[in-house]
Amino acid sequence: MTMRALALVAAMACGFTACFSRTRAEDPLPGPRQDAAVVADADTSKRRVVASAFVPVPPWEAWDWIASSDRLEQWLAQEVALDVIVGGPVRLTTDGVVTEGSVSAVDEPTSMAWSMAASDGAARVVTFRVSGEVGGSRIHVDEGPFSADRSGEVTAVSHRKRWGEALGVLRAAVERRLPTEPQDSPFVASP
Repeated sequence: MTMRALALVAAMACGFTACFSRTRAEDPLPGPRQDAAVVADADTSKRRVVASAFVPVPPWEAWDWIASSDRLEQWLAQEVALDVIVGGPVRLTTDGVVTEGSVSAVDEPTSMAWSMAASDGAARVVTFRVSGEVGGSRIHVDEGPFSADRSGEVTAVSHRKRWGEALGVLRAAVERRLPTEPQDSPFVASP
């Protein structure tokens, strides 16, 4: 291996370490911390809610925050029952209100979709996607469709607000679990 190739490998290892060796004290984090919006489907008059949040953990840890009932109970609902297999049940309970559905797609550890029965009787799909970013991961949420009429627009705006709040709680929960001191990395030799 040439010296240039060795230097590239070393730089990649250091970059990898820098990406995933963060502490709560390190800030600012890249990209917007979280965002949410109501968007129109390109091919229909329906609306969708799209939201995302940056979390300072690697993608495989971010996956656990959307695929584990225990972790979902820390940010999404008071009680969560989830079986992460296609056809598996999804049951969310918050303030006595139960929402049920099933897992409609899983591509572990990058995406999962739930088909949910909405309180207004409409069927909606909630899709979670995890993507790696410098310094951590971004968790994307896409929910829809919502009708394009006034009622659908009001519901979509309400869900946009709720996803924004929930993703803020998620980010805070992830940050509480980060170490307060830098951790040694297995990719970099200790001095």
